[in-house]
Amino acid sequence: MAELHNRLYDAHAYDIEAEPMSWWRDSCAVPQFLYNPLEGDKISDIAVIGGGVTGLNAALRLAKDHNQSVILLDSSYPGWGASGRNGGFCCMGGSRLSELAIARRLGVDEAHRFEMAQLQSIDHVAKIIDQLDLDVDRHSDGELVIAHSAKQATSLQEEAPLLSQKLDIEAHYRSASELKERGEHLAGGFGGLHIKAGFAIHPMKYTSGLATACHEVGARLCGQSDVVALSHEPTGRVRVHCTNGTVLAKRVLIATNGYASERAPLSMAGRTMPVMSNIIVTRPLTKDEQTTQGWWSGQMAYDSRNLLHYFRLMPDGRFLFGMRGSWDASESGLKRFENEVRKHFNRMFPTWAGVEHDYFWSGLVCMTYSGLPYIGPIEGSPNVWAALGYHGNGLAMGSWAGAQAADILASKMRHDALPAAFRQPLKAFPLPSLRKNYLKAGVLGMGLLDQIS
Repeated sequence: MAELHNRLYDAHAYDIEAEPMSWWRDSCAVPQFLYNPLEGDKISDIAVIGGGVTGLNAALRLAKDHNQSVILLDSSYPGWGASGRNGGFCCMGGSRLSELAIARRLGVDEAHRFEMAQLQSIDHVAKIIDQLDLDVDRHSDGELVIAHSAKQATSLQEEAPLLSQKLDIEAHYRSASELKERGEHLAGGFGGLHIKAGFAIHPMKYTSGLATACHEVGARLCGQSDVVALSHEPTGRVRVHCTNGTVLAKRVLIATNGYASERAPLSMAGRTMPVMSNIIVTRPLTKDEQTTQGWWSGQMAYDSRNLLHYFRLMPDGRFLFGMRGSWDASESGLKRFENEVRKHFNRMFPTWAGVEHDYFWSGLVCMTYSGLPYIGPIEGSPNVWAALGYHGNGLAMGSWAGAQAADILASKMRHDALPAAFRQPLKAFPLPSLRKNYLKAGVLGMGLLDQIS
């Protein structure tokens, strides 16, 4: 049997008894059936490990559209991890590589296919929300990229017509004065690029809505069901071992992303890099406070730094502000980085420096060595597949990837029909025990680049 436990960060990051103290969790009730554990030995067509947006979209597609029996297993409850903690940005993204880097590696046509998949992922989430009639506090007409330097402003200005021509979407550059008029002013902003693709949502409402839909079409969702091992039967089936039962399945989908085990199965060891992302949410801001600072827009936004900040004013007047750059998931480490996030917030929105933040939380996104998301088989583990590695943009891309994986597992789509970007080998990081050191070096390096760019 392949044991599944062995992870990169402090145990606090994976403590299923610790509820993330997030605004999302406080403003959305989790359906009680999501806590029901697996009990005894079960059989299904497909077993899904991980109850985030990838696993839930896969389970929904398999049960609803492909008439497959599905058992989904989550160590806590569906939505406990990054899918219920993220910033709620349903937007383009999914890779840490530039379009040029992808084109050099895979060719111009495949780079374009990957960009189109990003747009398709946004459309996929929009359709799911509409089909299921989910109330997810949707707002924002696309996304806004704000330049943190004059050099970056020039780059964004040049990018606008290229995006419009290449992807057939609206993209408009706006000067710093135009942003100020639109209520999108922050200290140190040099103009911005408005890309009319994407929207913002309440991620826990989306995740809980997906889970309810899965339940209603017959997928069995099991919370409190920690997967401890996989084993292969002589028949070719895979047995998934949990602390309180087993599932015998024709195929298994690993959809744990940044919370993936280092041994899921053993051949997965060292193949992902979980990265911490951190968020604060303020108390509701008054209209006067919004006007004084110069930010009253509901547009979701991020800046052009390598160590980017992402932020948005939510429908109830609270302001969400997030960033990466930490590698200490202990309780003391999180407290230190909460103060760091607050310093960045105060610098970018100085008028709100005295505004209390009611919430701070952290979660894990997932990077791969290739820098690309992965949908495909796990080497050395027959009938075990994975969909993961969205590089901090998993709300849209992870949802779409789950549906694509479902089509493949149900034999309704060939794996090679996916854009090549999703089919690159899931290689291990060199000397994987040093991954946190690589992360520290990367954070320091990107910080230096941001100072000169």
